Amino acid sequence: MTASAYARFVEGGESEWRRVGDALARLSRTGSRGLDHAELERLAADHRRIVADFSWARTTFPGTPAERRLRDLAFEGHRLLAARDAPLGERIRTWLTVTFPAAYADCAPERGIMLALLAGGALFGFVLGTLDDQAGALFIGPDSLAALRRGEIWTDHLTSVVPGSTSSGFIARNNMSVALLAWVGGLTGGLLSFYVVLLNGVMLGAIVAVCLRYGVLDRLLAFIPAHGVLELYVISVSAAAGLRLARGIVVAGPEPRSVTAAAGGRASMAVATGTLPWLLLLGAVEGFVSPLELPLAVELTIGVSLLLLFLGFARGGR
Repeated sequence: MTASAYARFVEGGESEWRRVGDALARLSRTGSRGLDHAELERLAADHRRIVADFSWARTTFPGTPAERRLRDLAFEGHRLLAARDAPLGERIRTWLTVTFPAAYADCAPERGIMLALLAGGALFGFVLGTLDDQAGALFIGPDSLAALRRGEIWTDHLTSVVPGSTSSGFIARNNMSVALLAWVGGLTGGLLSFYVVLLNGVMLGAIVAVCLRYGVLDRLLAFIPAHGVLELYVISVSAAAGLRLARGIVVAGPEPRSVTAAAGGRASMAVATGTLPWLLLLGAVEGFVSPLELPLAVELTIGVSLLLLFLGFARGGR
């Protein structure tokens, strides 16, 4: 481009550039109260033209004073006019009271499906374990099954073999892995999410049946309820988040698939991330509280109380 073209460009934009520079300087000194609504609207419109001029100057007149001046105006305008993030505390409060509860409610149909699948799997597993104790061995291993036949149960030695401080971390990681697998399973159209929930249900039913067969069910129930009530529910919620993700990807509707997939992804991620802190808590409960073999009423009270706390959290405290 010629020098005359550059001169015309500068001459044509000079008055607007100066006006924007003055307005930004006032805005920087006094904040939004230094400009009325009309001035703010005009500044926003002028800033869009500044950005366009800067793009042109960067391509056509690189390295010139006009290009550097427009760059400064464009970046300063963005700094002063762009929406600022809310304070961290307010964002956390919004997520806890609005974002997660809304996503949890959005997954209501999927939660119902996964809870029904969990119950059906538990019933199926119980029938299998009643008919053949080898069904329990698939989940607890042949050594633990042999111990059951002698009237022993694997939970008797948990704290003596591994300290609670160590086991709680391992348990939390394992639970998180299962929950994340159930959520990511949405990318398989929900098939993997279904599998995770069904497997957990069958495992629970089979182990209960085998423990009942060998007369140690009371000792199993002295271990499981404190952590197991909420743990199974949270895993089913994570799987429901996976199914919500699958619904957004697979199910066609009046909106474009890209829109439904994005909405499903946001809802499912909010639900999945909301379950992770609870899995950490459950790891601690399973590592420190469950091995105490408290009376069944106490175990159930702890388990149900944790479930009610989660449901209150999931409803935004309502």
